[in-house]
Amino acid sequence: MRVEFRRDDGRRLKIGGWSTFIDGATDDLFPVKALRSSTFNYAGADGGQMVKQFYEPWTIKFSGYIHRAGGALADMQARQEFLSFFERSRYFTAVFTDCYGRQSQIREGWLSTAPQTTLRSKLERGQTWEVELTFGDPYLYEYAEDDDGNIIYAHSIDVPVYKQAVSSAGYIYTSAGYIYGAKGYASMGAVDATPSVYIDSIIPVQPVWTVTGLAVNPSLRNVSTNTQMTYNGTVARGQTLTVDTLNRTAFLGTANVTSNMTGSWVGLVSGVNRLRYIISSGTATKSTLSWNGVIG
Repeated sequence: MRVEFRRDDGRRLKIGGWSTFIDGATDDLFPVKALRSSTFNYAGADGGQMVKQFYEPWTIKFSGYIHRAGGALADMQARQEFLSFFERSRYFTAVFTDCYGRQSQIREGWLSTAPQTTLRSKLERGQTWEVELTFGDPYLYEYAEDDDGNIIYAHSIDVPVYKQAVSSAGYIYTSAGYIYGAKGYASMGAVDATPSVYIDSIIPVQPVWTVTGLAVNPSLRNVSTNTQMTYNGTVARGQTLTVDTLNRTAFLGTANVTSNMTGSWVGLVSGVNRLRYIISSGTATKSTLSWNGVIG
């Protein structure tokens, strides 16, 4: 079975040319999950509560053999690539591919032991590699609801439509005001016609994106992470497109239109995120992002 690792900042590590195996001592890659929960009230929206809920963690040991065509230098580069990929502050998704090409994945793993490479013998330049990841979900999530049981998101921001400059005028326009490109002057805190949002969550969050028509082919781009998602179609007047990037679903009203989405499911990373809302045509001058943060 082959495995590919994906980091929470979008970086990937494919261990394809390297010989790969998974420790046979692991009981089950996908064990039956044990869920633990606790709740308590807090001063907030009507009906608000904080929910701490997580799966009991389990550990998988991954190991294999590093050898790349190209001599000792190629092997050394592979070793450095492997060791630098697994950083303590990052979270990892393991994507498995079996002999039939079928894929499955486990998300939100963190290092339980440091990654290691070991020279097999003095006569062989190839090395074995090993890393152990623990999977679970030990975070405290913000959560609130109204009297009718609807979710109230802790954070929300309107993202204005992004418009390119008219070359003859030398201006870029956003709903926040004009930006004069030649002098570098930006009004009301806008930067290159791209508003910024600061995320104080301790880990990246996956927001809900809503667009109320008229909007043709609406897109949301996070310039900071170089990711973009697009709904290929028209959101008519009076219709609302709701894209849940955590559950990876899109609904136009009550109709499931997930198949019309292309690109990446845009998330928000800790710190500054520069956002662009783009439409081919239409009158919907803004879209909205809503999310619940992760606080510890």
